[in-house]
Amino acid sequence: GDIESKNCDFHSFVNVTAMRTNWEHTTAKAINYSFYMMLTCLTQIVILLRQLLHTQSQSVASNVSLLCIGWQTVLDAILCISHIFLCLVMQPLFTAFASVAFFKLLIFCVI
Repeated sequence: GDIESKNCDFHSFVNVTAMRTNWEHTTAKAINYSFYMMLTCLTQIVILLRQLLHTQSQSVASNVSLLCIGWQTVLDAILCISHIFLCLVMQPLFTAFASVAFFKLLIFCVI
C-alpha cells in the first residue's frame, strides 16, 4: 500500500507478505524436542540424586558451591516457566511442552 503525507511532503510504498506456520512440521519438531528434553531431564534427575547421595556427609557437602546450586535453580525455574508459556501460546502442542515443564519442575524441586 501507499503511505502519503502532504504536510511533510512524504510518500512511500509498503509491500507486506504474510507467512503461515506449517503446523504438521511444527508438531513433529516439537514432539522430537519434547522427547529429547525429557531424556535430558531424566538423566539430570538421576545425576542430581546420585550427587545428593554422595554429598550426604557434612564435610563433602561443604565443597559444593552454593552459588552454583543457586544459579542452576534459577536456570531450571526459567526453563520451567518458559515451557509453561509455550503451552499457553501453542495450544496444539500443549502436551509436548507441558511434559517438559513438569520434568523441569521436578528438577527444580529436587535441588
